[in-house]
Amino acid sequence: MRKTALLLLLLTTTAAFCEAPVVHERLTMDQAVDLALKQRPELQPVADKVRREEMATGSGLAALAAPASPGLGTSERPAFLAKPVFNDVMTLSKPLSNGPRVQRQVASDLMGTEATEDAQRAQVTEIIRTTRQQWLTAMLAREKSDVYHDIVSKEAEANQLAQSLLEAGSVPQVVIYRAKLAVADTQQQLNNADCEASKAVMDLKLAMGVDQASDVTLNGKLADKPTPLPDLSAVVQLALQQRPDLEAARLELTRAEMQAQERNASQATRTQAVLLKSRTDAISQIVKRDVYKAYADVQNQTNNLTLTAPAIDAAQENYRIAVLRFQTGRGIQLEVIDALGALGKAQVNNLEAACDYQKSLVELNWAIGGGAVSQ
Repeated sequence: MRKTALLLLLLTTTAAFCEAPVVHERLTMDQAVDLALKQRPELQPVADKVRREEMATGSGLAALAAPASPGLGTSERPAFLAKPVFNDVMTLSKPLSNGPRVQRQVASDLMGTEATEDAQRAQVTEIIRTTRQQWLTAMLAREKSDVYHDIVSKEAEANQLAQSLLEAGSVPQVVIYRAKLAVADTQQQLNNADCEASKAVMDLKLAMGVDQASDVTLNGKLADKPTPLPDLSAVVQLALQQRPDLEAARLELTRAEMQAQERNASQATRTQAVLLKSRTDAISQIVKRDVYKAYADVQNQTNNLTLTAPAIDAAQENYRIAVLRFQTGRGIQLEVIDALGALGKAQVNNLEAACDYQKSLVELNWAIGGGAVSQ
């Protein structure tokens, strides 16, 4: 029996891989998400709903941060915060202790539908989260590769000039040796970056559910500057309204409370309702914890991205001066090599900060129960 189950699992997994489509696409992050969701047709209605919500709200957090949006403390609330937690279920559940049996059945069916949608929404948001994270990882690897390609090109130009100066007797041979070492080191970094980029695209293909033979390239770039964050309390409020795990716990609690209100309800049934209330409260605290942590990480990554941008300007100016000094005979090639190394490091630090910043936004949007900000 156990061998049969394992064989069935293997056959199912193999079939799933065989059915993965081969695509030839140039993908933005949102296009990658759409492609990933299309591979799960059973989730398509919920996926379409989540994506429509993103479009309608201006990507969730962006709508909260917009100056034109109603602020906290006003009588108005953004449209996506105005939806009831249980839709029609709460309306039906309150008078049910003395209501007819058919009304109880309608409420139970509604809660069953809500629970199924919550489970599917959790899957959809996880697919969105994973695909966006993998797209950002792949984009970081590609842009790091571009940086190292540029550094190698600049080092080659400097070496050509140094070689001509060596032949003219203006520089010693040791300078050329040092330059060759620098080129070899940068070339190794370039090879590593190219390898990381290839592997990151492989992981992205897996996240999207497409065949590894697919020709997938990336369209877009990492964020070059952060956007304003909405108020923390507004983000927490949104999370408490739409986190699928909390929504599912509330629905389960409502069902248990309905059963506990029955005239013939046992003590065990009433105790179960009390336990589920405690569990729901605990999940609510977990949701708040997730939002607080994710929000703090976005703030931290925002600061990091803001700090790395001026370093690039300084490194570019340092490189420009080093090249000018070398061309006019007032500097040596080692200054150019060091300046190039500093420029490459500053650019890579900025790219990594940009990637970490966008990944922190993805995590924050997962924490609030959406799949929203793509930047």
